[in-house]
Amino acid sequence: TTTIRTGVLMIFSPIGGMLRDRMGKSASKLITRFSVGCIALSIVLMFLPQGKEYALWGMAAAILLLMFNALMSNYLYTLVTTAGVPIMYVGSVYGIASAIGYSSDLWLGTVCGSWLDAMGNEGYRYIWLLGAVGGLMMLLMGIAISKKYKAY
Repeated sequence: TTTIRTGVLMIFSPIGGMLRDRMGKSASKLITRFSVGCIALSIVLMFLPQGKEYALWGMAAAILLLMFNALMSNYLYTLVTTAGVPIMYVGSVYGIASAIGYSSDLWLGTVCGSWLDAMGNEGYRYIWLLGAVGGLMMLLMGIAISKKYKAY
């Protein structure tokens, strides 16, 4: 999974960056679209029956989810540019945004691991639900930013 995740990021993150560059100030529209893709695929994975006969479908949906996520992995920088943050504060904004964005590294593994320990394979449904909620948060942020800066 690490190889797939890293490979997908290496391929699709630059593609997302090129799309962002082409869209300019309206790039927040892409956050909305990619977030919808992430949410939809998380829900597919949440309800996909478990078993060998569904393994390929699950892997395909997971890879597509990673692709959508990778396409928007660098959009933090777009938001700072779109908001017109003065150059004097850009480092602080990136630092705070990175701290918030990576703060889930402190608790996410523990929470997901405890769900799997307590519920077995059924815990994956809650993990995908958590992913869908995260996608919903991205979607709402994309909509809020596009409205604030009139990208639509």
